[in-house]
Amino acid sequence: MNLDHSILTIITFVPLAGAIVLALLPDRDRIQQWSALAVTLITFLLTRALPGDPAAYFAGPAATKEAIEQVRIKLGLDKPLIVQFGQYISDLGHLNLGTSLTTGQPVLTELENRLPASAELTLFGLILSMAIAIPLGILAAVKRARREPAQDD
Repeated sequence: MNLDHSILTIITFVPLAGAIVLALLPDRDRIQQWSALAVTLITFLLTRALPGDPAAYFAGPAATKEAIEQVRIKLGLDKPLIVQFGQYISDLGHLNLGTSLTTGQPVLTELENRLPASAELTLFGLILSMAIAIPLGILAAVKRARREPAQDD
C-alpha cells in the first residue's frame, strides 16, 4: 500500500467516523439513561425483597403492632410499590439518601464524615501499589532484555 492511498483513506475516514459518532451520540445518551434507570429500579426492588420488616426494625424489638404500623406509615411502606419507587427517585434527585440504620443520622452526613478517611485510605493503597508495581515492572523488563538478544532491523 502506498503512502498516498493511506493518507487518502485517513482523510476520508476521519470525517465519516466523526459523523457516525455524532449520529450515535443521542443513542448513547439514551442507553446511559435507561441503564441508570435499570440500576435504580433493580436496587429499589432488591431493598424491598430483603427478608424482614423494615418498619419492625426501625420500631425496635419491644414495639407494639400499632407502633410498627406508625413507622410503616412514616416510611411510606403502606403505599403501593410504584408510589414508593416515585418517592425513591424523588429523594435520590434531591440527595436525600435517608437515615442511617445504625446511627439515626442522615446518610449524606455520614458519608461526608467518613469520606476523608476513605479517600486517605484509597490514596495510601494507590501509592503502596505503585511503589510495589513500578519497581517490579522495571525488574521484569530488565530481566527480559537480558534474556533476549537485540534484533537488528
